[in-house]
Amino acid sequence: MDQLKNRLETNGRISKVSVPSVSPTADTDAVYEDKIKKLARLTQRRVIEWYAVEASTIPTLSFAKVLTAYEAGFDGEKLRLTETGYEKQRPLTRLDPFVGHGGLASLAPFARTNELQDIVLSLHLLDLNGQPTFKFPHVEAIYDLFNEVKKQQSDIDRFLRAIDAAAATTEEQHNQTDK
Repeated sequence: MDQLKNRLETNGRISKVSVPSVSPTADTDAVYEDKIKKLARLTQRRVIEWYAVEASTIPTLSFAKVLTAYEAGFDGEKLRLTETGYEKQRPLTRLDPFVGHGGLASLAPFARTNELQDIVLSLHLLDLNGQPTFKFPHVEAIYDLFNEVKKQQSDIDRFLRAIDAAAATTEEQHNQTDK
């Protein structure tokens, strides 16, 4: 806030508000990057427990599809993490139905396909009705959080312990047969 200074004319009116030349977005993103990394660590330690949500129940744009969705409660708030796919666009041609003699192609030159072009991860804070009230900026830490949630959902830690236990048992049996 020190960078934003109001200069007052002698009669008390504001004559100019100077704006900093550097965008505060980078600083803001760094703050959210840090907070989302902390959410990932809390998820890894199972302080935050996520649960799967039916992806088809989450509203989205007509050319997008929510592929997976998870929700969690933390500090009296509700979070939603979604993986959304966006459909590819392809140019319309004269061979496409409803194009006719190029009339529609000039109005809507692209058609959507069923193929997904982009996958986007989003983290939202939700209100009591489950409606998004805040969307966190898209920062790299969202991928870390998503991976931790996927690990938690698959219970990979239990599976890895089972591998170790089975290997130890097999090794022990092998050692006893060698004696």
